[in-house]
Amino acid sequence: MEWVKSMPSNSGMLVGASVTSDLSGNVISTGSLKDTIDFNLGVGSYVLVSEPYLADVYIQKLDVNRNFIWAKSIGGNSSDFARSIITDSLGNVYVVGRFLGVVDFNPGPGVHHSC
Repeated sequence: MEWVKSMPSNSGMLVGASVTSDLSGNVISTGSLKDTIDFNLGVGSYVLVSEPYLADVYIQKLDVNRNFIWAKSIGGNSSDFARSIITDSLGNVYVVGRFLGVVDFNPGPGVHHSC
């Protein structure tokens, strides 16, 4: 084993599903989060919060030294679960999972609903 990082939480649950790397060697992972999780284990914090009582999908990116770059969440009005993650040669990230009901697939400030 080369490295391990844990993400402690007093109030949340994190379940990893899949890990990949991009062409630069960055590590990108996905899974499900419930409640409140701090994804930045370095200086500062980067907290993602799921919908109350539901699981949301998370996507996290670490650099080649395993330092936090970013984290995003995707979810809707039902529990959502990631199953697999890949990247392509252009740096795009693709996540496959189970999404039910109305889901906002835009992890940024905009909204892209699908059902």
